Amino acid sequence: MIRYHPLFQVDIAHDYFLSRGSAVFEAQPEADRIALTAVYSVGNFLEIFPDDPTRAKLAGHKMIFKTTGMGFLVAVQTDPSASAPRPAIPLAADFRLTFALRIKDPRFANYTELGPASTGFYRFGNDSNHAVAGISLLSQPVRAFDALRRYVAGETYSQASAATFDLFRALRDTGPAAAPVAGDWERIPPDTWNSAVAYPRGAIVLFANQLYRAVIDGPGPDLGNAAAWQSLGVLANQYVTAADAVLPAPAARTGGWFGAIDVSLGSGALALLNLDGTLRSPRYALRFLNRATRWRYIFPAAQPVGSGADVAPEAGDGRILVTSGLRPLTRFGAGARLQADVAATPASEEVLLPEPEIHRIRRQNAQWYSEIHLSNLPLGL
Repeated sequence: MIRYHPLFQVDIAHDYFLSRGSAVFEAQPEADRIALTAVYSVGNFLEIFPDDPTRAKLAGHKMIFKTTGMGFLVAVQTDPSASAPRPAIPLAADFRLTFALRIKDPRFANYTELGPASTGFYRFGNDSNHAVAGISLLSQPVRAFDALRRYVAGETYSQASAATFDLFRALRDTGPAAAPVAGDWERIPPDTWNSAVAYPRGAIVLFANQLYRAVIDGPGPDLGNAAAWQSLGVLANQYVTAADAVLPAPAARTGGWFGAIDVSLGSGALALLNLDGTLRSPRYALRFLNRATRWRYIFPAAQPVGSGADVAPEAGDGRILVTSGLRPLTRFGAGARLQADVAATPASEEVLLPEPEIHRIRRQNAQWYSEIHLSNLPLGL
């Protein structure tokens, strides 16, 4: 009987589609994660296909390529006489498959933070030897802070933190500096845990890259209390960056590729096979960071700004309201508050401005801005 078994699988995540505002996918309620996964498709922004030599190699090794909502997989026909799954045709030491990546969404660069790169071609592979918190990553590690570098707004650096990494994003152009200038950087993703909140059973919180689920109502502030909080693991907290950018081959340039994924036999946690030649069926990951911008709202006339607002007049001009800090661009995020709800009154007075569209961003004053033009609001705040 002919049987196929997964050789490997690649999951490609993008925080623009999977995050809600500043809350990363993993820190969201289970119902939200299910809903986001149901509508997520890599095919909305990336085309993935094997190059011509790989097509021939897939056929010659009795392998099948298939795209999935999260990326793609390759299955291989197995040896029917083996006690454990192994390829029907043994893989040579120089075995390699290459899969092209081509951008389908012309707005991809607007909502994706890749940092500065000298080339527009990105190369990923299981020879990265990059595994964090049990996740096998095809991208290179996010680089540590470099005192000699000038960073641009949106660029990231990493700092080792136990089993994972703290990531920091530049709020504006900064450096070179002997140490990070605190006011020029923000840690991402931000914690969602608030010690003052009485969480219901099942709530998920993020603190210092560690995820926890409340196992009782009102679990209290001690996240180490196993009777109240269940540890769900840590975030790998690694993304595609300029460290993955390389000079492309001529064929890639003419083919309009954004990049390529190379999969070889690999080694260690990223190996395709066990030492005895049986299949490991690894699951590889690639993750894109969503861009963060300051949101600028432009009106025909000056607008009133209520208490607890997320925006303020820019340079004293009430016609232009801007957020004080960066806000991540997300497909299903929330807008900015023009007026917070006042708890002392019976009716809700919260007023939200919409999230800006991703087609209108600009660099100004060494920062990224998103702009949206709105009609005057008939409000008396």
